[in-house]
Parts: sequence; C-alpha cells; structure tokens
Amino acid sequence: MPGETIVFIRKILNRFRSKSGIKENDAQIQNQKNIALRYLLTFARDRSPWYKKLLKNVPIQSFTQKHLMDLPILTKTTLMEHWDEIVTDRSLNLNKIIKHLDKMSQTEEVLPLDNKYLVLSTGGSSGKKGIFVYDYETVKKTIEAQERFSRKRLQVFLNLEPNERPKVAQVLVKNSVHGMYAFSKLSNQNDRVNYYFPVTRHIEEIIEGLNQTQPHMISGLPSTIRKLCQSAKSGHLKINPGVISVCAEPLYEPIRELIYQTWPKVLLFNTYGTTEGVVATNCKPNILYMHLYIANRMFFPVTKNNQTVNMGDWCDKLIYTNLNYFTIPLINYEIEDRIRFMSEPCSCGNPHPVIEEPKGRTVNDFVYPGNISVHYLNFSTPLLADGYVVEFHVMQTINGVKINLVSNGPVKKDKIINSIQQSFSNLGLGNAKVEIVEVSNINYLPSGKLQRFTPLD
Repeated sequence: MPGETIVFIRKILNRFRSKSGIKENDAQIQNQKNIALRYLLTFARDRSPWYKKLLKNVPIQSFTQKHLMDLPILTKTTLMEHWDEIVTDRSLNLNKIIKHLDKMSQTEEVLPLDNKYLVLSTGGSSGKKGIFVYDYETVKKTIEAQERFSRKRLQVFLNLEPNERPKVAQVLVKNSVHGMYAFSKLSNQNDRVNYYFPVTRHIEEIIEGLNQTQPHMISGLPSTIRKLCQSAKSGHLKINPGVISVCAEPLYEPIRELIYQTWPKVLLFNTYGTTEGVVATNCKPNILYMHLYIANRMFFPVTKNNQTVNMGDWCDKLIYTNLNYFTIPLINYEIEDRIRFMSEPCSCGNPHPVIEEPKGRTVNDFVYPGNISVHYLNFSTPLLADGYVVEFHVMQTINGVKINLVSNGPVKKDKIINSIQQSFSNLGLGNAKVEIVEVSNINYLPSGKLQRFTPLD
C-alpha cells in the first residue's frame, strides 16, 4: 500500500479510537478522509484502464465525499465483467487469479499470490461470484490487531483463569478461498485453542466432535447454529457454550429465540461482515444493534433507485468506498444489504455509527405482477418457527412459491401454508399457490451458506 495513505488512514483510525467522541474532530476527520479519497482516485486513474476512462474528466484535486454519488455505481456484476481493466496491478488478470483459487481450493492453508496478495472469493448470499485481491501483510496485521482485542473480551466474558486458554469451535467451510476461514487462519491463535468442524461434514460427526471438545465458544452461521440447537434439544449434543458468535447470514428472530431457549445463559454476538471489507460488530452481547466501522470507509445508504435515505430509515443497499483497497479499488461499490442507521449514539462510547442488525437483502424479496413485493420474512418466519424444519429453500413461482424442506419430524405444513397464504392475501394476492415438498437434502453454496430464497429471473 502506498506509504502516504498509510499515514492518512492511521490519523483517521487514531481519532476514531478516542473515547471522548468524534463531534469535536468531525471537520479534521472528514478532511483527512477526503485527502485519502483523492489519493485513491488518483492511484486508480493512473493504474487502472477502467478508472482512467471513468475519471478522465473528474476534477480529482477538488473532489470530496459529497461528490462520490456523481460517479457511476460499481456492481459486483460490472466488477467481474471488467475485472482485468479495473485491477491496478497490471501483472494480474482474472485467469491468473482463477488458477490461484483452484490451487487454494485444494489446501486448508492460506496461500499468498505472488507472496504479497490475499485472494478471496465471495457469492455465498447472492449467488453472484466476486473475486477480490488484498495486500496480504496489511490484512494479516489488521486481523491480528482485532484478534488481540477479541481475546481480551473473551477471557472476561468466559470468566476463565488467567492462564486458561479458551476453546473455540468454528463450524464453517474449511477452505481458504472463503473469508471466514482465511481470516481465522491468519490470526495469531497462540492464546486460544481452535477446533475446526467443516460444515460439509454430516451433522452427527460435528456433534461428536463438539461433545468431545466441550468448547467454551462456538462460531458459525445462524443456519448452522440452529441445527446445533435442535441437536441439543433432542439430547444428542451435550455442551454448554458460554459464548456463541454468528456471522455471514441474517440472524432471524426465531433462530435467536431458539438459541436462548437452548442455552439460557449464553452470550450471543452477531457480526455483519462482507468479503469486500464492510464490518459491523456488537459492543456487548445479547443486543440488536451493531457499530459499523467507518474509519477508512465511506457509505451512502440508498433506495433501490440509488436515492439517499434519511437517518433512521431502512435502506435497500449501501454504496461503499474503501479508502484502504488499492489493487481492486472499490469506489461507489454496491452492497445489497438492508441496513438502518440509528439516530441515537451508543452509551458504550464507541464513536462509530450504530446500525440495527441487517435484515437480509432486498434481492431476496419476491416481486409479483402489479409490482407487489413480498418480503422474505413472510416465508422464513413460519418455516423457522417449526422445530421440525431443518433446512428450507423457497423458490418463487408465477403465482406463488414452491418450498423444498428437510425435516426431522412431523412438520405442520398446513400451518406454514396458511401463514404464507395469509401474507399473500394481505398484500392483494388472494389466489397464491404455496407448495411444500419434503426432500432428503438441500445443496449448500460452496461458501457453506444456504441460499434460502430464489426469485424468478
């Protein structure tokens, strides 16, 4: 990373670490971020054919954050179609990257590309593939710094002895092309004992491993933790974790309630993160809001039509610029997550803005003739509320939905169908057809995530 920008970003980070708040330094912080933005734009224009054309007539020397929305939006589809033009290191191209990803997929180790780049692939929620390249050493140092802070908190939350190392079970895809596993492997793990249980294993193998290791903490996707809760309630899983950390999927309310029912004293943390570098975390356990980290990032919460929303309103997506990424500059990049910025600051003193837990993605909603939009919670809520539903996949049809589900007992199909049909009727779709088909299994995406909703093309 260019040295000058490291200085700018450090200044910004240092200001945001202040416990006294940021209002008194807002002007200085914004000025530093604008300088970093201009540096990023100049760097991208000088090294990327794509940005050279895009920024040809842009007056970078006077450019500020308020001008960002005058630039085109960069979607993941556009990024992948023009990857070779966008990348700033001209020794890289998509074919080279794909060959490296193929090599990474055959090992559990994190393999730097050309001894300096971390390559990650995403597409676990939307199904749209994205490939990103980051400075390896910068990412490693950032993760290690975050881990030092997390370990201190974990020691306190678990009430461990000073020399006792916490046992952490991570149930995820054990492949370094995916961010969750790669970031875990890059962290310094001397102060804790990590156990990895590939989510691709049979659930009985995972349960056996957890029963043997008796972890203090479990980390995984909400859909995975839900399965573990069901196994614990049936008596097969016999553990009592002090902390559960979920990430990478929306934490639906029925799953949250099931976690508390299964382990009433558990400390539950929810992390919102994307491979592109968006991060939000809870400042304490068992809360419904997070701090969105903005020190080296710029955000615009917008509607489907890219109109900025007011503070306190739900946005349909985030338009995001990362001031710290230079190899694949993400300038006005579209993050398709439904977010709400809360107007009140947090009492903890953390100056980063507070957001309500993300509620999934607008692209998961189904749109029917007459522009009638049906929110995906109308499907997930009754399905997750049935304790015998293990997994499900909702597919939009011309006049309703077809639902494939895996069960471990007598599912109350009529109750689920009636609930969904009532939701359709409330929205003006009185003759909607809801079909439920029990299947033996549902295929997961390579990232280990379950694509629960598939709209019509």
